[in-house]
Amino acid sequence: MFPKAEAKLVDRLGAAISRLRAILQYRKRHREKLSQELRETFEPGQLETTTNAYAQSCAANYPPSTPASSTTTFGPVAAPNIDTSNPANLVPAADISLYYGSMGSDAANSAYTGSTGSINMNLKLAHSTVVLEYIDTVKAVECTHDSVVVEFEDTTAFQMAAETWSLEESLIMITNHLGNCDAEFERGFFRVDSVTPDQHSQTITCNAYKEQISHIAETCQLHFSSVPAGTLTKRLTLDPSFSVPFSKSLAKDTVLASVPPYLTITANEANFSSEITFSGYLYYDFWAFKLRQLYFDIDAEFAADVGLTANFAAAYNKSFTYAPSDLTYALINIPGIVQLGPGIAFGLDVDISASTAVDIAAGLSVAMPDGNVHVDLLDSLNTAATGWTPSYTPYANISAQADIRADANTSVTVEMALNFLGGLIDLSGGLTARPGVTNTFMLDVNLATESPYKNMTTAELARKSEANKNSCGDGVGWKTDFVFSLDAFATKLWSTTLVELGVPLWDHCYQF
Repeated sequence: MFPKAEAKLVDRLGAAISRLRAILQYRKRHREKLSQELRETFEPGQLETTTNAYAQSCAANYPPSTPASSTTTFGPVAAPNIDTSNPANLVPAADISLYYGSMGSDAANSAYTGSTGSINMNLKLAHSTVVLEYIDTVKAVECTHDSVVVEFEDTTAFQMAAETWSLEESLIMITNHLGNCDAEFERGFFRVDSVTPDQHSQTITCNAYKEQISHIAETCQLHFSSVPAGTLTKRLTLDPSFSVPFSKSLAKDTVLASVPPYLTITANEANFSSEITFSGYLYYDFWAFKLRQLYFDIDAEFAADVGLTANFAAAYNKSFTYAPSDLTYALINIPGIVQLGPGIAFGLDVDISASTAVDIAAGLSVAMPDGNVHVDLLDSLNTAATGWTPSYTPYANISAQADIRADANTSVTVEMALNFLGGLIDLSGGLTARPGVTNTFMLDVNLATESPYKNMTTAELARKSEANKNSCGDGVGWKTDFVFSLDAFATKLWSTTLVELGVPLWDHCYQF
């Protein structure tokens, strides 16, 4: 006969082997089902890309392959609505909520210390669970590689815990820095297969071993709120709502493009500013190996002032995109659980041409104070936008008669990248807003109507335009439109245009 300790070890080893076999059989049985669901979810052209993306992400570990300007570590924080003196918290329960937020002790490494952003994780576990931090009568916790010892300071609480915990064949215990059980910024998840109460010391010794969330959870729901986008500068100033205001300005008279001897394009001014805040939700079903829901809500304020000068020495055309910075992320990390990478980038698109030597000055001031986009990464049909009401003031001037096209569009891209459980889920999505203005100057134009927007030019130009409304004479025809588009996307999965509009501003003669 085996000694008692050896027999117990053999039993545990046999149980572990049986559990491993069950997991492998379950995964094999559901592999074809999961493959079919993917084919039903995505278009044929998307499936290969999506499958490769998941394969790469599942092989990855922290950090994800997104550039980061700073990292904020979220750690365990007190639950806002839990009464730790309530004896009901001693009774194991299957559904639990855990809260994470920025850590005041992480001031040296966190750009967001003191902010109010938060992440709430709701878990439905395979076994009843006790969260020790929700019990104020727990005096101390001590952990070894195969045990968790919980000491109580109250006899009634000890007796209730001993009675209710002993009723469970298997128990999950969650620790939070009451002893030596957890890594920094992490909670400990332990599977308990037996408990031994000691009335004299008021301790309960749990025969336990650490487990990963993916091995003990049936479902996981993450709610994240007031998560800010990144900044294009290294200095961050946070307001109490945990939204990050940020701005980017080009140096005055920055040369954007030069094609000697034909063309030089200069930004006399280019200022971008915005405030972006993310919230969202993730729901993962471990038993079905399926991401049930993943969406982001993006609240945005955006403003830009752009003024360009183009000096043509001869007929020429040029199109280009000027991006002051790549998408910059400010990672938010809950070690071992999730990384969120909200980011931001600004850009400037220019399409300009002239039929002869001429100097052109054009610009746009635009502001959108109330934009919101709901981005459903799993279903583009559930993605929608509200707000995004722009106010704008464009201008344009030319030095000589010519056929000219001068289009300028500013752009802001905001994106949330998410890495869940070390690559189990690795997806991103967001939006790109592109406000802009098109200017067309045309020689030999006969105008059929007078613009209703003549009051947006000088009074002298309006009078000249009225006197020559059927012909430009020695002038050129001038047509200007405000254009705006708003696109939402889930990287490598889909993209869709939510808003696309063009507003005629004026169409009349430009006289010299």
